[in-house]
Amino acid sequence: FYKDHFTEAQEINELVICGGGANLSGLEENLKTVLGKNIKRANPLINIGRTYKSFDQCLALKFTTALGLALRGVHDKNLIY
Repeated sequence: FYKDHFTEAQEINELVICGGGANLSGLEENLKTVLGKNIKRANPLINIGRTYKSFDQCLALKFTTALGLALRGVHDKNLIY
């Protein structure tokens, strides 16, 4: 899809997976084998602040969409300085 729709795009070297499905056992390894690309899990808490480090990263992946929408809402209301 990417190559068909973005003809001047650069080669994809890395894929970032997110959402609850990113916690599937063996997913990263299988994707790497099948696609031949580096695979890593996203950190949906990266823009939350300092307190996110104590939160379970596997659990956080389940809230990727909710966190993104919440951050967008805060940003749209100019609450981020």
